[in-house]
Parts: sequence; structure tokens; C-alpha cells
Amino acid sequence: MTACLFGKPKQYSFTDRSAVVLSTLAKNLKLNAVNYTAAELPSDTQDEKTSADDSHVTAVRTPVANLRFLDWVEASNDEIAEYDADLFLAADVVFDPVIIEPLVRVISVLLRKSSCYGIISCTIRNPETFELFIKSLDSADVHIETLDHTPSNIYFYDRIAEVRILRLTKSRVH
Repeated sequence: MTACLFGKPKQYSFTDRSAVVLSTLAKNLKLNAVNYTAAELPSDTQDEKTSADDSHVTAVRTPVANLRFLDWVEASNDEIAEYDADLFLAADVVFDPVIIEPLVRVISVLLRKSSCYGIISCTIRNPETFELFIKSLDSADVHIETLDHTPSNIYFYDRIAEVRILRLTKSRVH
């Protein structure tokens, strides 16, 4: 949400495979006066878009955000490439070994665009799963850079688990 509001992208897409998550995102966008479209969402999520009270909203901020259903396992490479992203952001997506292969495929397809890169925040709850993710990225020729960050006390989160922020780009073939 912060990147959408303050990063000033021309367009921003929020994706998930859960209608509940997408519905919550729609509510948050509405509360923050962000104009959004939700053409591909299940009907119960679409209804959430119009049910909130707009009386407190004085201006709709740009850019337009898109809420889109995306299932990493089911999506075709062509569907993923349609995002035409310059930057993708993800948080807390490395949690189950079963989803690592589809996640890395999605990342690889997005990185086919030469100007695209990704930032992923990983809370390392299971070191083996995180290591599988790193190895899978390496096998897919994805360059990984661990970014320095200093944890802040202004946000509540589990400080016991390590958090790593990764910058992902397509490896340059020499």
C-alpha cells in the first residue's frame, strides 16, 4: 500500500489467490482513497468494492491500482507476462516448500523483461524452506542481492524470526 501511495507508480497491481485477501485489499484501498479496478475478482470481492462508506473520501489518489486473482500454480506464462512489470514487491511468500517451484517460475517470467526487478521480504521461519527458495532462484538464473536493513521498532512483527530483504534480477549471461 505504501509503495502504491508514495512511490508514484503509473500503475500498481495487487495479486493473490485468496478472495478473502483481495477483499481486504479492496477495503484498504478504499479507506486510503486509492482508485482501483477489480475486473477479474470473484463476485463477493467485487461487492466489497461498492459497499464501503465514501463520505470521508475527499479525493481519489492516483495511480490506479489493479486487484487481480493470481494462482502461481495455475497461471500460464502468458498470463504472468501480461503484468509487464518494472518492479514486483512481495512479502511473506516463502513459507511452504510446495509453493517454491511455482513462485520461482512466476519470478522468472516477470524477470524476462530486461528492466524488471523484484524486492522480496522474507521472514525466515523455516531455514530449509528459505534455502530451497535460494537454490531454486539460483537454478533459474536469478541474481540475488541481500539488502541491508535495520529492523525498526515502529512496526509490530515477530522479532524472533530473521527477516531478509532480497533484490532479484535476471542473471546476466556472459
